[in-house]
Amino acid sequence: MGKTMLVERFHQQQHNNQMPNSSLKRVNFNGHTSAQHFQNFVESSCMGGRQNEDGKRLTLFIDDINLAASGASAWDGAGSEIAACSPAGEVLRQLMELHILHGLDDGVERKVDEPSIAATMRNAAYTGRGMTLRLKRHFAFFNVVGVSRDSAALVFDTKLALY
Repeated sequence: MGKTMLVERFHQQQHNNQMPNSSLKRVNFNGHTSAQHFQNFVESSCMGGRQNEDGKRLTLFIDDINLAASGASAWDGAGSEIAACSPAGEVLRQLMELHILHGLDDGVERKVDEPSIAATMRNAAYTGRGMTLRLKRHFAFFNVVGVSRDSAALVFDTKLALY
């Protein structure tokens, strides 16, 4: 089971058992995800606050959070690059820290009440893309180990052999 499916199933279980008035909206980050693209997604999803158009508590789910288009680099005090700063990630950080969106065109601040955010992230060792510590500190991480092709083939070959 992949990381995206794990989050979606967890949310569905929470929805069914404990939070029937909740909904999940997903956006996939990739190398073409800009700050404007993410901000448009947020504005269309939850500018009314914590609830969507059906009055349900909204959770924004960002798939592959560390794959958004890169901008400037973040540096540590010794002059070493920590991670490339993603403009979409910076919009997300402002949303989580300040509960506001700055209009990218007009500069007007828009308030967003207590956004609920869930995200998945590919291992930076495989993608070469990390996240700034300024954004990472807002998340709790747990590692889901991927299986190798050989292991997956063995599992499926064994299952198929039974039929």
